[in-house]
Amino acid sequence: MLTRRTALALGVAVPGLAGLAACGPNASGGGGGEGGSASLRVAWWGNPTRDQNTQDVAAA
Repeated sequence: MLTRRTALALGVAVPGLAGLAACGPNASGGGGGEGGSASLRVAWWGNPTRDQNTQDVAAA
């Protein structure tokens, strides 16, 4: 028989364990971006001065 306390415990434990499993080590190792290049695209609201300042910092 599933009591209210057991149902509550399962309702807390199952998502908690799933969250812990998601934070575990990556078995595939990723790759680390060796030998490749990447690009970062940024979008924001602002005026041209802010745009220029952000571009200057990103280029540095």
